[in-house]
Amino acid sequence: MKNFLTTLFSVISLIAVGQNSSEFLHCGYDWVINQHEKENPGYKSYLEKSFQLLKNEAQFEKTDFNYNVQTVVHIVYQNDSQNLSDERVQAVINQLNRDFSRSNADTTNIRPIFKNRAADPAIHFELQEIIRVATDTVFELDIFGGGLPDNVKSSADGGSDARNVDEFLNIWICNIEDRILLGYAYPPSCAPNWPEDSAVPERRFDGVVVHYEAFDTTGSISTQGTTVNFQGRVLTHEVGHYLGLRHTWGDGTLAIFGFPDCDADDGLEDTPNQGLSSNFSCDFELNTCTEGETDLPDMIENYMDYSAERCQNMFTVQQVGIMRATLSQCRNNILTSSTEVVRTEEIGFQLYPNPTSKWLNLDTQTDLNSHVHLRIIGLNGHIHIEQSIGMHSGQARSDISSLQPGLYFAEFKSQISVRY
Repeated sequence: MKNFLTTLFSVISLIAVGQNSSEFLHCGYDWVINQHEKENPGYKSYLEKSFQLLKNEAQFEKTDFNYNVQTVVHIVYQNDSQNLSDERVQAVINQLNRDFSRSNADTTNIRPIFKNRAADPAIHFELQEIIRVATDTVFELDIFGGGLPDNVKSSADGGSDARNVDEFLNIWICNIEDRILLGYAYPPSCAPNWPEDSAVPERRFDGVVVHYEAFDTTGSISTQGTTVNFQGRVLTHEVGHYLGLRHTWGDGTLAIFGFPDCDADDGLEDTPNQGLSSNFSCDFELNTCTEGETDLPDMIENYMDYSAERCQNMFTVQQVGIMRATLSQCRNNILTSSTEVVRTEEIGFQLYPNPTSKWLNLDTQTDLNSHVHLRIIGLNGHIHIEQSIGMHSGQARSDISSLQPGLYFAEFKSQISVRY
């Protein structure tokens, strides 16, 4: 078993469109940190504590079960076009589950240089309820005042109150005015010895918000000459932030102004150093930071970049470790029971001696320790022997001396937990 220890924390994700710009303003990360620091001095220090906590706890192990997350979707709409159908909501949740189980069909598009860095988060989101609220309230980002459209999360302010944020992932869908913001999420709060509710303005605001047009698997929007096509991955990206992930380019100060900032980093060793977001492109030659002989291009396949959604298809091993640490350390109450996942692996084996009169040996040519269910079946289909035998270092042995001379079929079944 190989463990990966790392650090990562997300303050907030802003996918934004400039009102007076010809391109997307992808992230307000640094702006949000500074805003929180002004309102709550010591906030940056709190983030560093959280970095260290996740660094100590994060690890990756391939598992034979899913982490099941209870999920509630709030649709807060001003007109019928914003009142998304159950089918559309379910389609996006289905895509979220494919992305978080690495069962999406486009995993085959990953470049060979990154294939061994991709991992299955084994996280499943259980949609418990869709809540619909009609409103005439406006939801918008206050760029100059530093305010997010958190009023969508309050019924007193024209929105929808969260289900218990300690037990449910709450997702709000609404019209964010002027398409300035496509989505955002507050980070997990797990630094020790820090006042309650410091990571978000109020605990009841914890969760994910997505602009209604971006909550789609097939649609697109065009603004200021830029077209963004959706495949459900705005939600995948924001849930990544909700579970503790940062942008792959590390949100450097220079990057905010469109200059590569190769001194910034997302804290992970298995995401290449990247100076800028990919700006909704799908350029496989993109390489914003060079790192000598071991240099790799930007990982535009990563869900935490801002590449075109058709290019995104992976989380890395260390990103998965961070998300699992977040679920176990910061958001463990949103988990329901774990569901066993059956994995089939091709394992070579030998049966010997053959023919035999007393002992039948099974050698799987591995070092696995488990139990094997053995059945010896005659040509007429009669089961002569059925037993469970222990496997040690990939080997098992059965006494078959009770059988009469003849021809038999041997059937072995084993449920084996494999950890990496």
